[in-house]
Amino acid sequence: MIAAVHIRADGLTGIYLLSAICFILALKALSSPRNARYGNLVGVAGMVVAIALTFLVQSPGHDWVIGAGMGLGALVAVPAARKVPMTGMPQMVAIFNGVGGGAAAVISLSEYLHELPLGVPTQKGVEILFALVVGCLSFSGSAVAFALMELGLKTLIVHDQDKARATALTADVITHFGAGRCRLSERLP
Repeated sequence: MIAAVHIRADGLTGIYLLSAICFILALKALSSPRNARYGNLVGVAGMVVAIALTFLVQSPGHDWVIGAGMGLGALVAVPAARKVPMTGMPQMVAIFNGVGGGAAAVISLSEYLHELPLGVPTQKGVEILFALVVGCLSFSGSAVAFALMELGLKTLIVHDQDKARATALTADVITHFGAGRCRLSERLP
């Protein structure tokens, strides 16, 4: 296990913010073929900083699990990236993005279940819910994008869109009040 390094909270937040800015700049640069190589380098730099900081400062205690996950991801991703033709690259990116979104959703759900016996504080509940929603949207949006590109469809028609929107709104309201209920359970004797 790697020994933890002590960094003040504001310094830690600043370094993570710098890493996030690298990701944003990478996405901006990746929108142009001329700047794509630069965008990849900036994105890699941001990820290296985030991973190194997580290992050095957070000291999660399960470093081997993180390392094993990174190794397994590399074993799957590197051959796939080399094997897929350039014309199939958008579909591969959609799949990889969907896997990342699904992972975020599973991690947030796991965190919620971990915190549940003690009562989930409101702020943490909102953070977990936000990560869950974003992860699920990323996963489902990537799956739809992959299907559209793979099948060569221009649009995906959803019948009864009003019912779908009403269902999504109802689920949102239920989860919102569920997060509020977690906070109320902390106040009970």
